[in-house]
Amino acid sequence: MLCTVVFFACITFVSSEITGLHIGGFEGMVASTTNKTRVEVGYNLCLNSVPYHAIATAINKWADQYLEFSTTILEIKQDRLVIEVTRVDQNSGWDATLIHFKWTIYMNPPDSCNDLRGIEHKDKVYMITDSDGLEYPVYCDMTTDGGGWTLVASIHENDINGKCTAGDRWSSEHGNSAEHPHGDGNWENNNTFGDVAHAASDDYKNDAYFQLNGSDVMIWHVPNNTLLQRYKSSSYFRYRTSNGFLSKQGGNLQTLFQRFPLRDNKYQRGADNGPSSSVVFDKGSKNTLAKEFGTSMQGEVEPGYIQFRTINYEHSAFALCLGVRIKPNKYNTEHACVGGTSYHNGDGDLKVYCGDYSALEFIESRWSATSQLKTSVFMVFYR
Repeated sequence: MLCTVVFFACITFVSSEITGLHIGGFEGMVASTTNKTRVEVGYNLCLNSVPYHAIATAINKWADQYLEFSTTILEIKQDRLVIEVTRVDQNSGWDATLIHFKWTIYMNPPDSCNDLRGIEHKDKVYMITDSDGLEYPVYCDMTTDGGGWTLVASIHENDINGKCTAGDRWSSEHGNSAEHPHGDGNWENNNTFGDVAHAASDDYKNDAYFQLNGSDVMIWHVPNNTLLQRYKSSSYFRYRTSNGFLSKQGGNLQTLFQRFPLRDNKYQRGADNGPSSSVVFDKGSKNTLAKEFGTSMQGEVEPGYIQFRTINYEHSAFALCLGVRIKPNKYNTEHACVGGTSYHNGDGDLKVYCGDYSALEFIESRWSATSQLKTSVFMVFYR
């Protein structure tokens, strides 16, 4: 049976209505006949709602008594926390001792994985809120470079031989057609599709893609059909910008592609290529990544970068270049970049360029990517 000690006269150290973060503490005498007891600690704040999340610690203040405690939040109320205090240095109760309680309460539900930094520490699915306050699930990487990375999209090829057919949402599902030359526009619009649990087996795009404003972008290469809980462990390339690249492009890829639209037969090859940035590799290296492309393509790219909206020889636009940027005066971008426009009317009607994976698969093997690359999904994160 647990006894309950109630404290209300807390001291608030930090309180911010803007960030919704409140930090406070209290020192009080606590005793227990078992190794656990329950303590209720008031905030000494006038809150308009129940906090979204809370953490608390309990530290013995008397040096002549060695007591070590852990805490579990049993209930978060509008005016107090209900905390279970457990003695962990031994399985027994303790005489009255002075304990310092420190608590932190979070009022605002998160709208990104970055809001969960310092609260959550595991790579898994969490609930965040959209601009209307509705919750939806996202996968969060909470361990890479301090965590806080939100999975916003994945680019997947369901049929490498299907050219702008059903499932090619990052190019076009309407075929290689002059009546529909610029693709379906999903790099620029507010469409959403897919779900987080199947982001490695189908195209995926959530509200965070266009609602979040991040500083950096991260890409993972993950084998097709990988289970959600193995996204990270199964990935063979993971790389990210670390220089605030995304913030310089408006905070997300929607804004970037609105600045650098994907349009067919409108831009000059080379001169109108979009922005690029150096990347840091957390898994794999730039040298091993370069070998994922055809032998002829390896001479046209510079690994260790990420680049957006490149223009090929036939003036078609391609969205995302995978861990590389295109060298000056090189125009075969379709062999290293994915997504893009949907009308490719070059020599001999090059509809082979159409599709989410462009020409990663090509009739000449020296331009084709490895089987590993062609059977993987490319996951996009913001932080």
